[in-house]
Order: sequence, then structure tokens, then C-alpha cells
Amino acid sequence: MGVFENTHFDFPPIKSAEADAEKAEIHIFTGPNGCGKSTLLYALAAVFDEAKWGTCL
Repeated sequence: MGVFENTHFDFPPIKSAEADAEKAEIHIFTGPNGCGKSTLLYALAAVFDEAKWGTCL
């Protein structure tokens, strides 16, 4: 997919589920123009907007 066509990420293996549970996660949204990447991110941001919705999660 464009600039990511030859990109490879090596992550170390998980040593234990308990130790790994506190780590952050990274998600990458890729796709062609107009497929809804920004719409998805705006929708997720609205879900986490406490000022607008209060505590939902």
C-alpha cells in the first residue's frame, strides 16, 4: 500500500501476559483515500469525549 508497501515492524515476543498487560497498544489505520479512516478516528474521539457524553466507558 503505497509508502508502507515495504515497511516491516519487528516487535519483541511477549514474555508474559501479566507483564505485557500494562503496555500501550499501537494501531495503524491504512487505506485508500475516501475509505473512512478519518471518519473512524473522529467517531472514536467522540466516544472518549467526557465533556460531551460524561463517563461512558
